[in-house]
Amino acid sequence: MRRGLLLSAVLAIALSSVAVAPVADAAFPGQNGRIAYVTTAGDHRAIYTVDARGADPQPLIDLGSGRDAINPAWSWDGQNIAFAGQTSPGGPFAIYVADADGSAPPRQVTTPPVSDTDPTWEPYGTQIAFTRMLDGAASVIAIVTLSTEAVTTLPVPGVSMEPSWSPDGRSIAFANKAPTASCNQTPCRFEIFKATPDGQTTRLIAWKPWWDFDLHHPDWSPDGSLIAVRIGQDESPIYAPSGVFLYDAASGEGLRQVGPCHIMSEPSFSPDGQWIVFTATPVNMDTGEPGEPFLCAVRMDNTDHFFSEGSPPSSDPAWGIVPGSAPPPPPPTDTSAPTIEFRPDPSEGEWLDPAWSGSVSIVATDDQSLPSIACTDNGSELSLISGQVGSSTEAVATLADGVHDLVCTATDAAGNSTTVSATYRVDLTAPDIVGPMIAPIVARVGDTISLSANVTDEGSGVQGVRFEARGSSGNVLDDGPMLESGSGFSFAESFVPVGPDLSQVLVSAVDGLGLIGESSASFVTYDPLAGSVDGTGWIVPGGPTSELGDVLPRLDGVQKASFGFTAKYKTASSITPVGTLTFSYGSRFKLQSRELSWLAVRDAATAYLGGFASIQGMDGEFPFVAVIFDGAGGFSGDQFELRVYEPGTEITSPTPLFAASGDAGGQIQIRS
Repeated sequence: MRRGLLLSAVLAIALSSVAVAPVADAAFPGQNGRIAYVTTAGDHRAIYTVDARGADPQPLIDLGSGRDAINPAWSWDGQNIAFAGQTSPGGPFAIYVADADGSAPPRQVTTPPVSDTDPTWEPYGTQIAFTRMLDGAASVIAIVTLSTEAVTTLPVPGVSMEPSWSPDGRSIAFANKAPTASCNQTPCRFEIFKATPDGQTTRLIAWKPWWDFDLHHPDWSPDGSLIAVRIGQDESPIYAPSGVFLYDAASGEGLRQVGPCHIMSEPSFSPDGQWIVFTATPVNMDTGEPGEPFLCAVRMDNTDHFFSEGSPPSSDPAWGIVPGSAPPPPPPTDTSAPTIEFRPDPSEGEWLDPAWSGSVSIVATDDQSLPSIACTDNGSELSLISGQVGSSTEAVATLADGVHDLVCTATDAAGNSTTVSATYRVDLTAPDIVGPMIAPIVARVGDTISLSANVTDEGSGVQGVRFEARGSSGNVLDDGPMLESGSGFSFAESFVPVGPDLSQVLVSAVDGLGLIGESSASFVTYDPLAGSVDGTGWIVPGGPTSELGDVLPRLDGVQKASFGFTAKYKTASSITPVGTLTFSYGSRFKLQSRELSWLAVRDAATAYLGGFASIQGMDGEFPFVAVIFDGAGGFSGDQFELRVYEPGTEITSPTPLFAASGDAGGQIQIRS
């Protein structure tokens, strides 16, 4: 099994994780071999081993003064070890092989053009893949056939390094950085690919859900189902968030993090597939400086871990079968059940605070393993989003309006479980308002206008209702009192308008949790003696002087629209005015009034005109409102606005079908 070394990077801090299925029984039951690693021996580096419990450190490979030995890699039968060693003091690295007990002198099997590192054994023991450095920063994956020492290269584009041969011998996983479509930012990042040994088929098998991370040091589980990968940033090896992640070897799906154990790198599976050993680098939290690395082994289900014996530095571990070695440490005995906590506490109030937006958390904690959580809501399975927070599992549920009886069970890796229940009452919806209903919608000044509305709240109940009538200038026509209520309420009010205007009634209601619902409607008050209007001219709809929301066919903000209107009440007792209104936007839009329904002359500067019109090329009678401003009455210039609504609707509709506005050229007159 390969174990490589990226000399420039030491990474990893905890990332969030989710549950993953246990690893299947590996091919080497009953024993877990020894762990080879690199340490300092005087003025050079040598390879030592410890047993499967991290104890009994023993020297294995020492090339002598000034010659480093790094990157240990066990053969799959445990009979041999490969490593990268300097060919002379301070010289380049080549690939060497030796007996597993180090009894015979190592044999050099490659002649590097620059440097050869990161060996990994083909399962049958006839070949070794490795990283071959070239001039500059380039590197490739090369393969040496041990019987002939002939070297071939995988024809893969980009920079490739850190190969790991699969247990079935059909694939080689490696880190690769290539200028492909996936490289959408600088710097380009390393991802994990696999290739057939002849390099003819290459496929991405581990990718990051974060574009700004590099993936390095792949290592296959003994059964070939998983790949462990170090995630981090090459340019920021200590301080960038990083860690060791497991990936599904078939699909490339990221599964979960293993550990954490300080800053982790260079993962290596145990022969039984139940443990992973890393290089762990502590960091001084006061100075930010990294300490001496050492070896940390973590059980795959995160229920146990141990540190290796021997003095640091210890790095670049490789875990191999090595016949005759001790069995793995037994899993810890776990008889205690997890604890469960609901957040927020359901007893804090009768109703869930709206600030939680219906979200509640179920936190399960166990002192030996990460629990799983399952819940029902009123007897049905509840959808949860789960993740790891420290040594706990946090599951978040989003609850809709209503009463929720939750029953949640937390289960640890040993099968111990705890079940608890909680009740949440959720109200996220403001009171519902039907109305206001206004009668009449068009009223003569001095007549009584009646208002009514139906207000309901199925949650915390309606606590109060208020209505307010406002004129177009913002003046309050009538401000009704706050009316108390229960779960539902119908109310009626009336008032007498004092002047002609296009006005609005606003109804607001508050529930027991402070959520406020609002609804509004428009009405018109007119006075036949208030005055008359007439005018002709043009505006530029959608232009620089227009209101936001102009809507016309093929509106371009450049072409002019022409208008003409005249309206007045014949007598003091008239109910509707006489007159016409026309509006034309070139050949694109032509409107002609059929009848005028009302005219509200508010003052010498402002008037409102409403009625029904036909539109060329469209069926139906379209309600319209014209807003008329006379600059001579106080404005800096004349202005005109037209709003047209769907047939069958009223001026209370929130959004017009067509709209046009702007400063007016021509002549507008309001006679009051």
